[in-house]
Amino acid sequence: MIIRFNRNNTEQVSNLMDFVRQQYAPDFYYTKNNQRIYIENTKQLIEFSKTCSDMWVASEGGDVSGIIVIWKANGGEIQRDYIKLAAKNISAADNLLTILLWNFYRDTYIKIHKQSVFLKLFYKKGFKFLSGRGSQILLKRDKTILKYNRFIKD
Repeated sequence: MIIRFNRNNTEQVSNLMDFVRQQYAPDFYYTKNNQRIYIENTKQLIEFSKTCSDMWVASEGGDVSGIIVIWKANGGEIQRDYIKLAAKNISAADNLLTILLWNFYRDTYIKIHKQSVFLKLFYKKGFKFLSGRGSQILLKRDKTILKYNRFIKD
C-alpha cells in the first residue's frame, strides 16, 4: 500500500523513522547551510518533511518498505524539485516512483550514485543524464502536462 506521508500522524512518523534508521540510503539526505544531513532522529525527519512538497510511503504488512519525496532545493537563483528515494527493493522503488510521477507534473531532478541499484529504474521512467560529478550523476525528467486526458511532454 502506498499513502501520502502525514507528519501529524505520530504512528506514521514513528514507522518511517524506524525504516530510515534501518535502511542505508546514500542518496537520501537533505542539505542545510551547504551540509548534507542524513536523517538520524524524529526532529530531523519532521524538519525534512517541511521542506518537501510531496511525500509518499510504501508499506507491506505494516512495515515501511520505502519512501519517495519531492524536495525543493535552492541553488543560487535556481529552485529545483529533487526526488529523494529510499526503498528496500526495486519493486517498492518502482511503485513509489510511478505514484509520484502520476501526481507530479513539473521538471524533476535526482542526484544519484553511479552505482545505485535504482539508476536503471530512473532511466526506464524517462529521466535523462544531465551531468556527473564524483560518484554522483544528475538526472532530469521534463515536466508533463495533462491535455485531453493524455500526458504529453512539454
